[in-house]
Amino acid sequence: MFTACRQTRDTASCANLKVAIIGGSLGGLAAANVLHRMGASVTVFEKSPTTFESRGACLGFVDVKMLQRIVGGTRFIRNGRQASLDQGAFYYGDVWQFLYAGLPEECVQFGHAVETLGDDVQNPSIDGEAFDMAIIADGGWSSLRGEYIDNELPEYTGHQIYWASVDTAELPGGLSSFDSEFGSTETATYSNGIYDAVILDAPKCDGSRMYACGFFIATPENEIRQPERGDNRQIAQVESSKARAPEWFLPFIQHFFGRQAGGQIVRFTEAAASKGKIAPNPVFEYAASNTVAGRVVLMGDAAHLSTPWTAAGAYTAMLDAVALGEAFASGAGNTDRTLEAYNEGGIQRAKSLLKQSRACSRRLIPKQGMQAVLSPATLIY
Repeated sequence: MFTACRQTRDTASCANLKVAIIGGSLGGLAAANVLHRMGASVTVFEKSPTTFESRGACLGFVDVKMLQRIVGGTRFIRNGRQASLDQGAFYYGDVWQFLYAGLPEECVQFGHAVETLGDDVQNPSIDGEAFDMAIIADGGWSSLRGEYIDNELPEYTGHQIYWASVDTAELPGGLSSFDSEFGSTETATYSNGIYDAVILDAPKCDGSRMYACGFFIATPENEIRQPERGDNRQIAQVESSKARAPEWFLPFIQHFFGRQAGGQIVRFTEAAASKGKIAPNPVFEYAASNTVAGRVVLMGDAAHLSTPWTAAGAYTAMLDAVALGEAFASGAGNTDRTLEAYNEGGIQRAKSLLKQSRACSRRLIPKQGMQAVLSPATLIY
């Protein structure tokens, strides 16, 4: 399925640096790949005890060429073909596995939570082991960000996404209206006022396919599950999917989307409720005002958190990894100067993504503002 990465190392100024990366999701693994190929000794600390190849939701956009460069040129193959968006959306677990396969064995330490990097940002350490640099990539609800770089918390957008998914095998004949109108490799978006449904068709690298849909639903803040420090947005979605959708959810979809796509949205939702997964995911936004403190660096969702409507969260995390590599390649061997240069771009990427996210979020809120957001259940019962 995935071929192991050929070991190619670029001559660069981060050679021989000892780097700790906290967080083994896409941003952390992308940074690990980039720095490993530039000669750094990299250790990724991931608190989850298991790998992620069978976890997560769909990614609306993946820059395949950039992803392949990150892992040293290995081709990303899906079902015997060069991976591309023409085939459909990307399954998070497949992209994660592709990045993971590019790293040496034992590079990622699973089941290893990191609670502190020590008292000196110029000399980060983990469990008494010193590192030349530490990258915080433990998600938008980072447990380390506030201690070392930025104590601001993400802000609730006023809407949450109910992620629903089901294997296409559980829908005999597929979603005929969706497939015929848009083609099975496209993304279809349906809207009913401020409520949106975005359907994705995703082939997996194990040969199966899945339909996934994000229902964007304005919801009062007192009705959401507040994320905890250390939550991973992609992984928490799947863990919470073990709970059933609320009683109001299917009637809500029937009421607001029953006539859309020839009734296929309701058909999909019924299949997801009985044979697949439906999980609420409150949406928060955040942009770090600073991404570097000494030798400690923020990357990925820890630096910028956005609504999935942007389809740019994972993409921006990979841009962070590429930018860090480029900064080191032109940093003339001075790590501190290199990180100063990276910080400028890191702040700009975070601000840009936040601006884009807020524009997307505003259209999902009533014109009267956040105070006018009603409980979805009250719109049905």
